[in-house]
Amino acid sequence: MSLDHLLTCLIHCPLLEELAFPINKSTYSHTQELPPLIKLSRLRHFSLSLGEGINPGYLIDVLFLPALISLEVFMDLDIDHCADWPHLRPMLARSRPPLQTLCLWSVPIAGWTLRECLSYIPSLILLQLDGICSNDTFLEILTVDEDDPSGNVCSCLETIKFASASRCSPSAMVKMILSRRKSAKSTDITTRRALEHLYIGFFDLDGILSNPEIAECVADGLQLTDCS
Repeated sequence: MSLDHLLTCLIHCPLLEELAFPINKSTYSHTQELPPLIKLSRLRHFSLSLGEGINPGYLIDVLFLPALISLEVFMDLDIDHCADWPHLRPMLARSRPPLQTLCLWSVPIAGWTLRECLSYIPSLILLQLDGICSNDTFLEILTVDEDDPSGNVCSCLETIKFASASRCSPSAMVKMILSRRKSAKSTDITTRRALEHLYIGFFDLDGILSNPEIAECVADGLQLTDCS
């Protein structure tokens, strides 16, 4: 399958509700004119699996997906040549979908891009970052600040999966966890949910489980799992 095939599918199948599409050819023949906007008003589940070096960003840029519930992107880009992949940002800003699940595999995404993307999907329940070496910047994005709620993102987030948290400090991890547990208890349950599941790869869980407040969260139902 190629980017041409994906474009054909997107243009000529406007009633799609679910699309799982593998792409192993990066060629785009330009035999079809790329429209300024591709609207799929019924698409709820979208999964893209991309071969090495394939970048469909110009297609994602023009998508309007207002009904999207789950989005998965599997990518294999050379991060030395692509430090950030900003194409989700305009699509989410335009669509404002009721997204509940966002899974990004090896997608090169900078902290500021992730923050803006998450700001457009407050309904998110599950966030998975796989093949992305998360750091304290990512944790700060997900940390709830009760004194400045304007900067908070994804108040309904219940599950976070970091396949690699080797660059995350224990202090930043503790701060993020506690902010998402405590703030949920101190606000209206209809507007905020508590973090229930945290899966962390390449991270010393014992280093944070020794924290009395984290131990209390675990006793209260928080599931912490080393997914390495």
